[in-house]
Amino acid sequence: MTWKAPLQLCASILAGAGLMTWEIVHNIESLLIKEDNRINKGFDFTTDEIADSSHDLAECLQVPWLDEAWKFTDTEDWQKTLWSIVPSSLILQFSKALSSPLALRLSVPQKFLAFLQEFDDDDVRILGTQVLASLKIHDEVKTQELNELVASCDNRILIGLARLPGLDTRLLGVHRTELRADAPPESIESDLKALLLKLPLTGLDPCTTWFTRNAILTGKSASQHRRPVFWSFSGESLSFAHSLSSMPAEQVELYYLKALNRHSVVPSHRSLMVESGVLDVISREIKNRFHSLRIKREIGLLLGNLALEESTHDSMVEQGLLPLLRSWLYSDDLALFSHAVRTLANLDRDFCKDETYEDGVYLLHPQGRHSSSSIDADVVFVHGLRGGPFMTWRQQEEKGVKNSGTDCWPKSWLVGDIPSIRVLMLEYDTSLSHWVAQCPQKPETQSLLYRSEEIRRKLRKAGVGKRPVIWIVHSMGGLLVKQLLLDAEKDDEFRSMCDNTKGIVFYSTPHLGSALASYSTQASHLLLPSVEVKELCQRTSFFSKLESPFLATLHENFLSLVQRHPVKLLSFGETMPVKLSWMLQTILVTNDSADLGVGEFLPLDVDHVDICKPSSKTDERYTKTAQFIQNLIAK
Repeated sequence: MTWKAPLQLCASILAGAGLMTWEIVHNIESLLIKEDNRINKGFDFTTDEIADSSHDLAECLQVPWLDEAWKFTDTEDWQKTLWSIVPSSLILQFSKALSSPLALRLSVPQKFLAFLQEFDDDDVRILGTQVLASLKIHDEVKTQELNELVASCDNRILIGLARLPGLDTRLLGVHRTELRADAPPESIESDLKALLLKLPLTGLDPCTTWFTRNAILTGKSASQHRRPVFWSFSGESLSFAHSLSSMPAEQVELYYLKALNRHSVVPSHRSLMVESGVLDVISREIKNRFHSLRIKREIGLLLGNLALEESTHDSMVEQGLLPLLRSWLYSDDLALFSHAVRTLANLDRDFCKDETYEDGVYLLHPQGRHSSSSIDADVVFVHGLRGGPFMTWRQQEEKGVKNSGTDCWPKSWLVGDIPSIRVLMLEYDTSLSHWVAQCPQKPETQSLLYRSEEIRRKLRKAGVGKRPVIWIVHSMGGLLVKQLLLDAEKDDEFRSMCDNTKGIVFYSTPHLGSALASYSTQASHLLLPSVEVKELCQRTSFFSKLESPFLATLHENFLSLVQRHPVKLLSFGETMPVKLSWMLQTILVTNDSADLGVGEFLPLDVDHVDICKPSSKTDERYTKTAQFIQNLIAK
């Protein structure tokens, strides 16, 4: 018996996407029912009987064009015919045939997969992934056999499987690189430091250099540098004791991971980090600090950055990270979920050919593979001063309950009500004062002009501008988007980002400045206000009544842009003061500053922090925004 008949079955079902009749599918189902009945009666599978069954399986598919199609197996045209347009319903029928006891007995799935892997083509791998994911096998023994089958797959097929919903995680248990069995948990700290020492310090931005040099001084060597220090990273603070060597080991490791994350932003350092064994170290760290959410978040961010470099993909799969990333997709922690989605999307070069998610760009929906034609628009969320993607867009907390961990409403509500959108969230560093800034950055890197260029380049790599775009912004995030669109309009490389912008929702954006900046300016000798705070100043000085020239010009230019482009606008304003200290509370963005004078404006009885945090699906802060998006998509 040869394998030509089963392979002809595979080819005929797939190549016949536009030619095969439902009669053939009916014949397949009839044969499967017939064989299932034989098995139930205690049928003994002898070699002759198996051959006869295989012959029956091939005979039921005798069609005039089959032999002709099979002659072209070595040609590019045949490949295009075979894999071009295969409907999902046909894939399900084929997977049903592969899942049958007869096909499993004949090892048809194994032969089919081997057949597919002869073609080094991304479309073929995508099709193979769909077929494998559709297999319905409930027998434990056969599931184990299937697990072995999947383990033999190309790594790119495994990545595709990890992104598909409903897949048994056991099928992703590939771990071809063994962990260091003799490495004690205490060695992780020294291994992390050794990794940092292997990375070059020349040609780096000031932040990365600053992070690295200070990280190297931690741990046991820190006893030589006894001084009180306070560090701040991405909104999370690490306060050190007088002797850094007295820090808990977990906190030291967290500090090293943050420094490595700074390096992972540098493209040339990613491959070097993997070659130096970073994946082995972080795999052991995950096992050692399994219950530490902060450690896992840092590792998730690091993996997302490493996945931007295609040369690291095989190592990441063979390290056995796919089951871990897939488990994070079901995490209740929004940050961990977002890191997993971003990492898997960056790994999936077969499907996401021209879309990568740089640091600070998070894909919230859809989290797996999807048809481009099913996405009507990109909805991009941009936070404001001292905000972040994992806190700004949460539902409003109950009164009197701090840090209750409410759900992210774009993830919990919006994508359910409007599934035909791609949802992205942006993250960028901001601070009120230079005293608590992440590192000694150059002032120009904190300005709106600099951030605009940096963010629009990242968004372009994520494919923003190829389809309609809707922006949802809070506070200073609105100023950033206004600057971004004005810059994009003047640059042919990014112009589509402006041309395809259909609408913007402003939550308390200080178009003419914020009172917060004025307070910071008055206390400038104490607070050392940051560049972003200075840009928000409503007045050129404490004694002046004139608006900031920068904000006035930005506002005027944006209103002109809206006249040139059909952009719909919706704005929300705050009317309640926010408590800044035990003795000071104020309305940070007055209605005069929040109201653009164009589009609908809704003043609400909430403060600046809660203006973008709806309390329920019937809250105006949600219903107005959701309807706004729906109306734009419907046009």
